[in-house]
Amino acid sequence: MKLNIPSVAGSALNFGARKMETIMRLAWLPVALILILQIVTTYLYLSVAAGRFVSAADFATLGAAQSALAGIVRAAWIAKPALMAIATVSVALINLLLVSSFMAPLIRFAGLGERPPGGAMRLDFGPSQARYVAATIAGFLVLAAFVYLPIASAAYYTMKYISQALQETLHVSFPDPQSLHTIDPVSRGDALIKSEKLNDYVSNRALLVAAPFALLWWAALIAHFHPKNREDGGRPNFLLRALATLIGGATVIGFFWLCAATLLGFYYIALDPAAAAQAAEGKAFEVIAAKGGAAAVFWWRLIVIAGLALAIFYYVNLRLTPWPGVAVCRGSMAPAGMLSVTRGFNIVRLIAAIALLSVVIFLIQLALNAIAIPALAMTLGALWQATDAASKLANSGEAAAWIPAFFTWTWQLLKILVNVFWTFFTYGVTAGFLGRLYRESER
Repeated sequence: MKLNIPSVAGSALNFGARKMETIMRLAWLPVALILILQIVTTYLYLSVAAGRFVSAADFATLGAAQSALAGIVRAAWIAKPALMAIATVSVALINLLLVSSFMAPLIRFAGLGERPPGGAMRLDFGPSQARYVAATIAGFLVLAAFVYLPIASAAYYTMKYISQALQETLHVSFPDPQSLHTIDPVSRGDALIKSEKLNDYVSNRALLVAAPFALLWWAALIAHFHPKNREDGGRPNFLLRALATLIGGATVIGFFWLCAATLLGFYYIALDPAAAAQAAEGKAFEVIAAKGGAAAVFWWRLIVIAGLALAIFYYVNLRLTPWPGVAVCRGSMAPAGMLSVTRGFNIVRLIAAIALLSVVIFLIQLALNAIAIPALAMTLGALWQATDAASKLANSGEAAAWIPAFFTWTWQLLKILVNVFWTFFTYGVTAGFLGRLYRESER
């Protein structure tokens, strides 16, 4: 079974566009409640941070409340991490339950052709919604168990042991030979700082900690691309497969490193006026190579580790991508069908399908913001001017007072409707994508 990249992406887009009436009918109430939940979340966080109940009466506008929250949210996480975590998890769970109420029937519609129940006000929760929630949470827990926690714990203990090692006394000297009271203990960290080898000391040990994760990921890739997981895979050739996956994995990590090094170079260009002047003369890449390369004496190892972590994260995430659709449509949490969709080179085809979808959605959104909305603004502006001119003719040169308010509110309402419509479309594309992945898992 090979994923057809244009067909998978086309099915998702087709479902999001052609089933818009059903999507809007099922999703408008949950989406409205999600918008209200976002407003409530702002005041919830403010209440946790302030230690008292904070409501809309405490601020002139919602924007003022959000600005106040932006200034204290970090301090709130530091001062009250448990309460902030409980609030965040609670909000995320409520949001997931609301999303599941319409995503589960939409996925079954896309995957099984099962038409959702009628009615303009739907807020259902049943076995399908429960499986959608369970698969989403299970996917997150798998990522946490196999990606987040091992890497985070390894990083924590590495830094802990490095810190302990740097605090050890390397040697003791007596600056005044005539007095034994003038003791000058030198720690390993001070000695490394003086020798300018501290950066290498830290990053080399970080590389040693990352090495087992790299080997485990490499082993997973070797098993993933075994001929038994590929159609017409031929006879197994372990050495060739190991070499190919090593090159492929290194290429992925190298891509992340190149992106990070380029961003680091641009960061130094922004800080250095001389470098900025060189970049303005068309020598940006030379400056990036010089600045990014110089900074990479310390940072390149850490960037490689970050690239490895991202590569492992995306690999596991891609393997889990079909799970909500398979669980909802099959009526089972068994992961077998989920894994079959991304078996062998299908994981590469899945990446290509997601990339194609992302590009098409980006182009649609670009056209919407660059063409449709400006054209709508021009049309509304022309209507405003025409209405204003007609009102002046009918009222001896004075325009009616209601005209500015009417067109201003109309414009704001249209922008809201466009964004809500776009939200429905993206939810529909996601449902169509997951439904199609379920059908692929059944082949």
